[in-house]
Formats: sequence, C-alpha cells, structure tokens
Amino acid sequence: MTNINKINIVLIAVTLFSCLNLFGQSYYFQFQAIAKLDGEIISNSTIEIKSTVLSGIVESYAETHEVQTNSMGAFVITIGSGNTELGSMDYVVWKSNAVTVDLKIRSNADQEFQGLMSETLSAMPYALYALDGIGIRGNRGATPETGQTGPQPNTPNGGGGGWSTGPTGAMGSQGITQWETDGDDIYYLNGNVGINTSIPVALLSVSGDICYSGNMTSCSDERYKINIRELDTAMEGFRNINVVSYNWKRSEFPERNFSTDLQIGLIAQEVQNYFPEIVLVDAEGYLAVDYGKLNAISIEAVIQHEEDLTNLSSNFDSLEERLSKLEAANNGDDGDDSGTSATSSAGIDSSTE
Repeated sequence: MTNINKINIVLIAVTLFSCLNLFGQSYYFQFQAIAKLDGEIISNSTIEIKSTVLSGIVESYAETHEVQTNSMGAFVITIGSGNTELGSMDYVVWKSNAVTVDLKIRSNADQEFQGLMSETLSAMPYALYALDGIGIRGNRGATPETGQTGPQPNTPNGGGGGWSTGPTGAMGSQGITQWETDGDDIYYLNGNVGINTSIPVALLSVSGDICYSGNMTSCSDERYKINIRELDTAMEGFRNINVVSYNWKRSEFPERNFSTDLQIGLIAQEVQNYFPEIVLVDAEGYLAVDYGKLNAISIEAVIQHEEDLTNLSSNFDSLEERLSKLEAANNGDDGDDSGTSATSSAGIDSSTE
C-alpha cells in the first residue's frame, strides 16, 4: 500500500445508486468518494476503508474494503458486500429516516483507522421500505384547532342560554416507532434490544443488574427434544474448571458499562473445553457462559460422585473380607506350629533320658 504519513483527508462522498436483492433479503448500495491529502488528490493508491452503517446512534453494521483510487483520486465501495466486522445489514432500520454512513481509512494494516467523514443518507433507497410491506410512516400530525363557538341558542320567555362547542379536530397521523402492537401485545422484529448499552450483541442485552420476582424458565419438555443422551463427562469437567474472583476491564471496554464490583464466576474458555454447548459466541467473537445450564451438569456430577463412592465402598468391603480370611488362615498356621514345637521338645527330652 502507498505510505500515507498524514491522515488529513477530505472525502467528498456521493451515493451513486442502490441495488437490492429483495428475494434473498440482502441489501447493498454503492458509495463513491474522492480522497485528498493536504489539498492534493491521492491517486492510483491502494487504501483500506472501514464503513459503518448506524441506525440513529446504534452501530448496525460495519465492514472493511481494500480499494484502489483512480487517477482522479476517486474510489467506489459497495456497502453491504465487504468483509463483515460487526452486525448485519439486516439490522439497519431503514424506515427510521436517520441512517448514517461513517467512513474511516488507513494506508496499511499497521496503522489505526482514522475518522474521515460521517454522512446521513438524505435519499433513502425506497425499495428497502417494501421489505416490510408497509409505507413510510409520517410525522405526528399537528394538534387540531378547536372549533368555533356556536351561536347562543334561543329559549322561550327570555330564558338563559348556553354556549355550544365546535366539533373536535381530526386526529393527527401516527409518529415513528420501531415497535409493533397486536392487541395488548407489543413486539419488535428488526434486530437486538439493548438496556443501558448502545451495542446490543443479542436479542436482549442488559448492562447492569436484573431483579425479578417471577420465574425465569427454559423450554425443557421431552416432546421438544431428540438425540437425548446422558452426559458422562460432568465430573471430569468440574475437576478442571476453576472458580475465580475478578474485576472487569472497564477502561478497555467503556461501551459495556461494566460494574466496578468484585465478581465471582468462571472463565468461558475453560468451560468451552468441556461443555461447549453452554458457551455462546457473539458477533465480535467474545464468549459468554449460560450459567443456568450448569445446574443440570451439577446434578449429573453429584450422581457420578455417588456412584464412585458406592464403588469404593464395595471395594472396601471386599478387601475387608479378604483380610479377615487371611487373618483366620494365619491364626490356624500358628496353632500347627505350636503343636509341632511341643512334640519336638518332648522327643528331645525323651532321648536325653
């Protein structure tokens, strides 16, 4: 790659056109930019671009491209077809009208990416709205005006009258929301939900404590399951997994909002060596442990431990029985030796006389 010592780069970006594969549910669009260094065009050079698509302030998708600038310093990237580093284009909330493309650049793999530009897409690819089967929601309508006061009614004999109120104005159109409703139910189908975090890595990501008073359950009915087998490595796994105390690396992962409290738990990599089924890997390659499933493994470990104790007890009884037989045999041999010795002594005494 061309060595770029300074990253004072100005990008003039324009969206060329959008290409959609609606049936395959994959989205991509082309983005053109011109790279300049200290006012001079960077031409005929290979550079690496990192593009991030944000829905509002949430990073929905990130990827990298290695591109070649032409003699005019221009290059084109197809956003949605690069080397994925985070999320998916499926997570982009196109109908939010707040989709931003953020570009960063570096001249070679030894450098850190440097921020270049952040461009809010002012012309949405409208074909993306068709994926939801609905149109673009309008902004909330203006507050309706109060109707004019009606005329004072006539009453017989000079009686008093009142004032009537004009008709109520029409209801404004519904504002933008990402949640759907079905009767009393509310749901969200377009991505992950984060609580106290702007980078949810699962359907529900919570950074902080959770307190609940009901039941938290997992589907476990036998009728849901196939390939059922007993786990025979529970004790071996428990013997090789260490329970540790630790603190979170808050300075290295500020976006995670880790607690400052001392923690107690397991190391996911150790658990993965013996129980990979309860270790989850997120989109960035970080590991998480499903501690709830350790209860089932603990039950099996206790059962295996009881079987080991039963076998040891049986072996002990067998050894004790053998020891008793050996002692009895030894006692019998001692009696025969005693008789032989007495006879020999008697014979010696007799011959002496």
